[in-house]
Order: sequence, then structure tokens, then C-alpha cells
Amino acid sequence: MRQITVGKGYEMGKVIIERSYLTAIADALRSKMNNSNYVVPGDAFPRAINIYDASSFIDAFGTGGRYSSSTVTELESSVFEYTNVSEIRLASVTKINQNTFAHCHCIESVYILSTGVPYLHSQAFLDTPLDNSEYLGHYASIYVYPSKVEAFKSAAGWSRYSDRIIPYTGEPVYSTLSSDYTGYVYIDSSQLTGMCDIIRTKLGISGLISVHEIPGYISQFNEYLIYEMRHSEESMISLPGPSTVRSYVCRSHYSLTSVYLPNVISIYASAFFNCIRLENISFPKCEFIEEYTFYSCKALTSIYFPECTYISNNAFNRCSSIVTVDIPKVSYLGNDVFKYCSGITVINCDSLECTSRSAFIGCSKLESFHAPKLSYIGTGTFDGCIKLSEIWLYDKRLSYIENSAFINCKALSGLYIAATKLPVLQGTQAFTNTPIANSTYLGYFGSIYVPSSMVNLYKQAFAWSQYSNRITSYAF
Repeated sequence: MRQITVGKGYEMGKVIIERSYLTAIADALRSKMNNSNYVVPGDAFPRAINIYDASSFIDAFGTGGRYSSSTVTELESSVFEYTNVSEIRLASVTKINQNTFAHCHCIESVYILSTGVPYLHSQAFLDTPLDNSEYLGHYASIYVYPSKVEAFKSAAGWSRYSDRIIPYTGEPVYSTLSSDYTGYVYIDSSQLTGMCDIIRTKLGISGLISVHEIPGYISQFNEYLIYEMRHSEESMISLPGPSTVRSYVCRSHYSLTSVYLPNVISIYASAFFNCIRLENISFPKCEFIEEYTFYSCKALTSIYFPECTYISNNAFNRCSSIVTVDIPKVSYLGNDVFKYCSGITVINCDSLECTSRSAFIGCSKLESFHAPKLSYIGTGTFDGCIKLSEIWLYDKRLSYIENSAFINCKALSGLYIAATKLPVLQGTQAFTNTPIANSTYLGYFGSIYVPSSMVNLYKQAFAWSQYSNRITSYAF
């Protein structure tokens, strides 16, 4: 399988580079710059590294991490939240947003060496040693140029840290790269073309760069990288690192045909919404799929999520080419999950316990449905499943069937209910337009099969009683 490539076409956003591989990149950059000491930020090598530069890093797994940049003007909300960064050096910053450094328990020094006083959100340093000098035994300080001390102490946002603001008289120092870094560095992908040119030269290759050619360099999936390549010519995504796929990352990516993300656990809302050419997906460890994730992915032909337990509303709505669905561990399906998936013929849900509203509405080719643990059936679950002739409800705990559950199932000749207690049948329209409601409907005779000990209970119960002449015993 081809891999996601990094180069032309990926012109905006951020990509996360595994820092254990930065030495080779840094060597190439040093050679290009004729600088043997360190790699400085984008102002010295503007085509290679810009917003989150290789000389600045987040140490997400150890202590003592430092972040420094002379080019960053704005830090996004929560970008360093919960990391172990201890030293921050910013020479051009004008805005620090909410929770940028929240819960960074190792912060000791913050150098704000810009010419003006940047905007600071009141919660930018929430739950850090800057809030409390006794916090975890650390005393954190904010260093600014002497001429700016009073301006910082009186400025909104900064004034709350007035006793932490200290004059700085030294010169900015950028971190040097060494071979023992762990974790990740954030690189602005708008600069990746320049960086890739250097890496190509270093590796003696041409064309686009893939993770096959540089194993380990690109280790984590980042939403911004993909979000801005939706109209590129790249057709496949295959990355080993990420555990989540964020909302909207590939929305309406019209060229995408295949996705392989072996370590993803969660896929968030609308991640692959309207990817109309997406044919193949593989998420072998995915456990959670949010709403509208694959909405209108009209080229998908099969669904297999071996570890998934929860699929939210409209996740596969209007995926009209899906033929088979195999989701053995899913216990809950939200509203309209497979709505108008008109190509589905087989659904296997070994662990499914509850369907919400209209889960399979409009699955007009569905012929086989297997869900032995289903105990709650939502409104309109099987509405319009016109080829479904038998439904077996094996679970003896079946407790509730909502109104219109089987409406318009024109071939439904047998409903088999193994429950040992009488399930609630809501309303009187559960079997409207089915052979069960009309013995001569389209020439079919529909029956409801229940344990022999339950026959009389069904025939006398509210809502069930109207189908008394359809209720018969079956040895489960």
C-alpha cells in the first residue's frame, strides 16, 4: 500500500515529527546552512522550519523540555497543555491564548523578549508554578527586558504575575539539537517543501517523500496536515503513530481512496465526511466512532471494525455502496447510523445490545441481520428494509421495541423472539406495511414466533394483541 507523502500538496498546517529522528534532519540542515552548532528558527532558514521549529521542542514524556522561537507571533490554545516543558523563550510573540501552557507542572522560566507586551489570556498558565510559587516545589519566573518590566506588571493578564516578572539582561539563546531527545517536535507544514528538499538531498532520492522512504520521521497523524490537502492528488493515508483522528480532518477530500491507521482508537466527528472516492478503510484497533464520521462516503464497499464498541449518529449515513457490515464488538448504534445504505446485504453485530432511531432505515437490500444480544430496538430501526424476510432476536433479555421498528419491511415473514419475559411493544405501528400486519400483504403470511410458555401472554398484551393470530410457538 502506498503511504501518505509529505511534500508538494501539503502546504499548510502542522506535521508532527518524531524527535528521535531529528538528528539526521538537523545534520542536513546544518550542512545546508554551513552552521555546525545548531539549527536556529525560521528567520535564519525560512524555507525549512518556521512556526514550531526544530530548535524548539515539547518534551512530552520527560522533564526539562524547552521551547524557544524568534519567529512565532501567536501561540494557539492548549498547544502545550499537559506537557512537561520547563523553559519557554519567545522573541516575537504578540498573543498567547487560553490554556496554551495550562497544567504544565514543570514550568520554571518564561522569557518574553518581544518589543511590545503580548496579549495574555487569563488562563494561559492555568495550574502551573506561575500561579503558585510553592507549586510542586518550583518557583517560576517571567523574564522580560528591563524597560518593559513595569508595562508587563500593569498589563491585563500579566498583572496577576507581577511578583514573578523579573528583568532580563542577557541575549536570546536557542536550544541545540542533540541525539538523545525523546518525544515530538511540531513543524509548520507550510515549510515542509523546503525541508523535504533538504531531506531528499540527504537521502539521495527524488520526488515526494513517504514514510517508507524515511521510516519514523513522520510518526503521528495531525489534523491540519490532512485538512488542507483535501484537494491534493494524494489518494492514500497510511501512518503508524496516531491514536486519534480529529474532527473534520479529511472532510470532503475528494481524491482520498484508502486509509490505513493501525493504532487509532477514536475517530471524531465528520473526520471523513463526504470523501466520495474513499473505498478502503482499516482501523483494526478503533473503539469509538463519532457522529457523521464517514457520512456520504459513497465508494465504501465494506465495514469491518473488530474492536469498535460504539458508533454514534449518522456515522455511515448514505454510504450507498457498502455491501457487508461486520462490527462484532459494537454494543450501541446511534441514530441513522446506516441510514440509506442501500447496498448493504449482510450485517453482523455479535455484541449489539441497543439500536437508536432509524439505525438501518432504507437498507433496501438487507437480507441477513445477525445480532444475538439485541435487547432494545429503537424507533424505525428496520424501516424500509424491504428484502429482510426473517429477524431473529435471540437475547432472552429483550425488553423494548419502539414504535415503527419494523415498518415497511415488506418481506418480513418471520420475527423470532426468544425473550423469557414479555417485551414492551410501543404503539400500534411497529409492523405497518409488513406481512405480519396483513396476512395477504404481497402474498406473504407473516408470523411472530415466541416460546410456547409465552404465547398467551403475547396474545393478551397491549399492542401485541392486535397480532394475536400471527403469534405462534417456537422451540428456541
